Amino acid sequence: DALPIYAAWDQTSDTADQTIAIRERVTLEANATAFTGGDLETTNNEITYTGTYTFKAATVNGTVNTLNLTPTVKGNDGTTALDPSKYEIEIKKGDTALTLNDGAYTDTVVDGVNTYTVNLKIKDPTLANTSVTVSINGQLVKTTPAS
Repeated sequence: DALPIYAAWDQTSDTADQTIAIRERVTLEANATAFTGGDLETTNNEITYTGTYTFKAATVNGTVNTLNLTPTVKGNDGTTALDPSKYEIEIKKGDTALTLNDGAYTDTVVDGVNTYTVNLKIKDPTLANTSVTVSINGQLVKTTPAS
């Protein structure tokens, strides 16, 4: 089995190179401040607490355009979700209340720092003298507008 013989000027192999510019990372950072409220005097059968949550998003040229915020209110043990009948939650950006869809509140203007006010109304008197934990999970997603 003799190998084919090539002349010195024959080109029998080649390489093609291409450089790829890797895009920036899409990132989301979350922070929260302490809740305030719980006034002693109330004429309602509920007590309202207010907290602030900040989500800083780097979305990279429209790779994502929506921030879904999913709240969970946990009981005294910090792990078990409370029955939603025991509380009411509202998430606002500025003066605008976000809309709840499929368990998540949706914000469609998300690049940069986003500050949300969370109002938690405790409606169940059996929660008196306990602690609750309010967790807000943020998830950046790409949504396609309805046509």
